Amino acid sequence: MTDAPPQPKLTLRFVRNVVTPGKYYDQDGLILVVSGRGAKRWVQRLTIDGRRRDLGLGSAFKITPASARRMAAKNRLLVRSGKHPLAAPAANPSGQSSQPQTLARFVLNRYRRRTAESRGLKAAREEYGLMRNHIHPRIGRRPVVELSPEEIRVVLEQLRQENPNVAKAARTRLIDILDEAVRDGFRPDNPADRPETRVLAAPKRSTAEGDERSKRVLEQLPGLLETLETSLRRPSLLRLIRFNLLTLRAPQECRLARWEQFDLIERVWRFPKMQSEEGVIVEFGLSDAHITLLNEARHIAKGGGSGWVFCNPQSNYVPYKANAAYKAMRDLGFAIQILDFRRAHEYWARRSPGGNVEMDDWLLQLRSSGQSHEFPPPK
Repeated sequence: MTDAPPQPKLTLRFVRNVVTPGKYYDQDGLILVVSGRGAKRWVQRLTIDGRRRDLGLGSAFKITPASARRMAAKNRLLVRSGKHPLAAPAANPSGQSSQPQTLARFVLNRYRRRTAESRGLKAAREEYGLMRNHIHPRIGRRPVVELSPEEIRVVLEQLRQENPNVAKAARTRLIDILDEAVRDGFRPDNPADRPETRVLAAPKRSTAEGDERSKRVLEQLPGLLETLETSLRRPSLLRLIRFNLLTLRAPQECRLARWEQFDLIERVWRFPKMQSEEGVIVEFGLSDAHITLLNEARHIAKGGGSGWVFCNPQSNYVPYKANAAYKAMRDLGFAIQILDFRRAHEYWARRSPGGNVEMDDWLLQLRSSGQSHEFPPPK
């Protein structure tokens, strides 16, 4: 049996002239990647700690094949000695050592690797753009190993004052990026995944128009609740709307609620997958009205006990679609949306004497006339 012929090396002339998009393999895991827009870059495929990794080595317009091979050989030696090529000081083609890996360089290498794998290209571009525009100008030159939670907290607070949504997205991206830095041995912990780096929600602005709509919705809610309790049509769907109204949880949490999340003995509803705060499962206490409603839903499902709490009997017991509740309230003659429940509750809580916002008080408010209940102006 004869050995396979060695893989021919890529020549400098070929690298300069090739324009067809694709991957062109050299030796020792070295790959030339040509994009559809004409960009050319070197990528090295290695196995590090049992995982396949594609490391970006740089642009093929600046790095010759011979220089890329020298860089690949040094990386391979580092891997064989038990080190990570990026965790050690990076070696440039001239053989001189550069400074420790900065956050900007680490993010760039991560972006090159993700694009070389040709998976999740849109998410990779969005992440790189967010980091380059908002994080790199502030701490991009900081070494990854030296980043502290306080530095990240200050940066996120600056972003929050400009745009809270951008700040939240930046923290999520930083957690993912620095998780990879921990896995690759750059540092022992993730400074972005700390309680002090959480981005506080922006205060909600109250407008006269919004308050007027919330007041109109609040006046209609007692009638809506009475209709939901007495109507015989679509019993499971109407109980879903009632459950949303009585709990004020997110519509998706109620619509996708499963029996495994409920403990009727301890009277608690847990959200292990949908929501958690600092790794702690969020729990919602159930009142007598909630328990009664859940027992009615179980009776409709002919026993229940597993699966969806509010199942759709017309679709083989799958959850209702997101717009089912909106259509049901429209058919009942109410121009109210699910999100109006929480807005009306916030309006009521701001004006409620003594600031009573307990769920039992909310239920009493729903069963009142609404129109005869006048609130004093907010303090």
